[in-house]
Amino acid sequence: MPSIDSTFFDIGTMDAISRQDTFVHRMDPRIKVLTTLVFIVCVVSFGKHDISALIPFLVYPLFLVVLGDIIVANINVARLVLGPMSRLKPAFIEIPLDTDSDFVATILGSIITLTPGTVSIDIDRERRILHVHALDVEDTAALVSEIKTRYEAPLKEIFGC
Repeated sequence: MPSIDSTFFDIGTMDAISRQDTFVHRMDPRIKVLTTLVFIVCVVSFGKHDISALIPFLVYPLFLVVLGDIIVANINVARLVLGPMSRLKPAFIEIPLDTDSDFVATILGSIITLTPGTVSIDIDRERRILHVHALDVEDTAALVSEIKTRYEAPLKEIFGC
């Protein structure tokens, strides 16, 4: 039977973990619940020692974020295209990469290109910069920060970069 001291230590550890700031902690709680339910159904449907079938779930939270962003971006681009052209604020943006992995940089560029309204133009491997064109940019720094936190940080966590 666990002692009271070890139980309080475990609660303190869980409390410290809950205060961390990672992409999982910033996700909408509904997405976390949906992801957990799908994960449980899949775990129960696989055999006891069939661990290799669960490997895609490392990418699953990022997949949900990207899918949601694609849907929202489609709606935003439709509004922009159907509205007055004077509302558009296109811009070329340089995004400094925090990873040395060409593979992660390529996946990041692909995710950006998949999202309507943005297109990856080039990856400068020497300077570690991703060049992006965006259809409508209010704040360049905010867009760079959003791309780094929503896409690059999770990719770095998934691939251990």
